Amino acid sequence: MSGLFYSTRIAYLDHVSDEDFANIPIHYCDGRNNNRESAPAVAGHL
Repeated sequence: MSGLFYSTRIAYLDHVSDEDFANIPIHYCDGRNNNRESAPAVAGHL
C-alpha cells in the first residue's frame, strides 16, 4: 500500500451525528489476498 493509511474503530465515533456517520467514505482493502490496492470481489458482509 502506498501513501498514508488511517483507520479507526467505530466505537471512537460516539459524538458523530447519524447524518455525518452515514456520509463517512469507506474504502475496503483486499488484505485476504494481499491486494490492498483493490477492494475484495465480495464486500457485502463487511
